[in-house]
Amino acid sequence: MLGITEEELYESFEEHIEKASTQLNISIDESKKRLKKWYNGYSWDEKNKVYNPYSILSFFNEYKFNNYWFKSGTPTFLIKTIKENNYDLANLEAIEVDEDAFEAFEIEELNIHSLLYQTGYLTITESFEIIQGYKFYKMKIPNFEVRKSLMNSFFVGFSDRKKMGSKPPYLMMIKALIKEDIDDFVKHLQSSFAQIPYTIYPKKEDYYHSIFYLMMNLIGADIQGEILTDKGRIDGVIELDDKIYVIEFKTGNVNEGMKQIKARKYYEKYATLDKRVLILSVGGFNDKNIEYMLEEVN
Repeated sequence: MLGITEEELYESFEEHIEKASTQLNISIDESKKRLKKWYNGYSWDEKNKVYNPYSILSFFNEYKFNNYWFKSGTPTFLIKTIKENNYDLANLEAIEVDEDAFEAFEIEELNIHSLLYQTGYLTITESFEIIQGYKFYKMKIPNFEVRKSLMNSFFVGFSDRKKMGSKPPYLMMIKALIKEDIDDFVKHLQSSFAQIPYTIYPKKEDYYHSIFYLMMNLIGADIQGEILTDKGRIDGVIELDDKIYVIEFKTGNVNEGMKQIKARKYYEKYATLDKRVLILSVGGFNDKNIEYMLEEVN
């Protein structure tokens, strides 16, 4: 009723997993890997994880990896609450709350993290005590399906729908990054920002971090926001099959972002990986003329 364990999935749906593998022309192991990425991850005790039963059954009905969660309803109240509180979306990947966060039920004082947890957009991953008697919890978005649903709702809720075309600009951005066509990437980035009404957020750097993070999640990019290092905090990291982009946003001069990346050596964290590391500074948002600087770390 509340979820399907991995053991139950493999025992009770073996035939359907095999059929899905045939239909999608992938191996059974790959099917299981994708099912876990898309639909697993819900936990209430931080130990046992379950698959979304509605999404799993919908998948086996169509044999297609799809966003079934989004089809079940759009969280209008949730989006409105987040907009009103100017919440930074990148924070959703690493949340720590105390027990009080689960006790807020008054609509006027509803905690955003509590709301996200109660509506299924966050799940518990770990609990710990800093001092005796004070329990804290780590939470994150459960899986790819929920992340895609949430980010899509945010972008639609934040954007000027009248300006939205049949193919939103962010869909082209990942292709530009793969090809390392940064001119094209910036063009689509600027077009995407232009769809967000000025009155939604003050034009601060965290605004651009949030919207960029949102757009990259929508297209399935492996992006991490606000990465802590021993020297500072990286605005964004996008990992592709053969390369990694380390990105810094500046509302003003683009040179400042590049200087910060180099001075704090944000790229060192990825130097041991067998991938090219590209450092990208994006700036000039204040005068609506986005500029960039790109260098490869040797």
